[in-house]
Amino acid sequence: MKKSTTIKRLKIAMVLDDTLDRNAGAQVYVLTLGDYFEKHGHRVDYIVGETKKKVRKRQHSLSKNIKVKFSGNHLSIPIYTSKKAVRKLLYNEQFDIVHVQYPFSPLMAGKVLKIADGHSRIVGTFHILPYDRVSTISNYIFGYWSKLYNKYFNGFINISEPSKIFSKKYYGIDGQIIKYPVDLSNIKKIVKTKLPNDHEVELLFHGRLVERKGCIELLKVLKYGTENNLFKKDWFLHISGDGPDRQKLEKFVTSNEISKQVKFYGRTTDDKKFKLMNLSDITIYPAMSGESFGVVTVEAMATAHPVVLAGNNPGYASVLAQAKGSLFDAFNTEEFAKHLAKYINSPKQRSTLFSRQQKLVKQYDVKTVAKQILKVYQGE
Repeated sequence: MKKSTTIKRLKIAMVLDDTLDRNAGAQVYVLTLGDYFEKHGHRVDYIVGETKKKVRKRQHSLSKNIKVKFSGNHLSIPIYTSKKAVRKLLYNEQFDIVHVQYPFSPLMAGKVLKIADGHSRIVGTFHILPYDRVSTISNYIFGYWSKLYNKYFNGFINISEPSKIFSKKYYGIDGQIIKYPVDLSNIKKIVKTKLPNDHEVELLFHGRLVERKGCIELLKVLKYGTENNLFKKDWFLHISGDGPDRQKLEKFVTSNEISKQVKFYGRTTDDKKFKLMNLSDITIYPAMSGESFGVVTVEAMATAHPVVLAGNNPGYASVLAQAKGSLFDAFNTEEFAKHLAKYINSPKQRSTLFSRQQKLVKQYDVKTVAKQILKVYQGE
């Protein structure tokens, strides 16, 4: 393979140990960037863990994966990758850029790094924050090992200040902060077609139905607020997403007799997700921890209708702290309920917060973010 030089049109390999079969944060990151780069003349391939769906044209599923839980997230990691297959792909394609999503496994991305070293410019993006004490300890151990691979990288990117602080402490990575990319123009096109608004105040929770995302806390708050007459307007909650806690959440809704005010959609397409966001008066994200960023908060703001309320964890705060009134304590049911009631009861309060939040959105536009990442690719 020849050593890459700075060129106008790049051959880029997005490397992700996880599968593209699920639509989580790292997957959306590489696909959003990749689609933008493709539209602007670059060629993008995806070197990924075991993937059964055909998600993109130039997709290379090189590993056998198993499902695990890491840092409060459900994901898959490689257990076997053919070194021969990796070498053949890299020699045939001669990528200018290899963009690795961090953390990664030595069993796939680690092999890519070793073979690409000296032939491609290698960039890493760090994505995670720990969820609890166990995941913090796991990251400490994993980070100790990962430092052995840092020498292969020509540049690092962090998606938020909390991500940067954590990666520097545990992984020895001190990257440039570049925002998470969101395709604002595509979202605006999707939400031109509206869903019917059938309720006085529409609420939305979107996310994986797992403990750390806090959907059960939201349901408890709605129950508490209703019982204590905090809400002066009728509300209806849309729950978009699926996960292992769904049955538990449905049981809570039924046993507390709020079934007529809650609808479960299961896993939704991006189109349906954005339309639900646009339908909503308030989108609510009560994740307690483990968020290195808050892409759903940016997506909701990008649909240009709802106000966004989010748990005061480092990732969500990195997006919303500048918009006073956006954050709440997800651990305090009474405070959470009173904060939500303020926006359920008052269209004026929603309008004021909406104006504050809309000022934040443009900095996450993929057009802006991609230009910054191209500079990292080109060593500027």
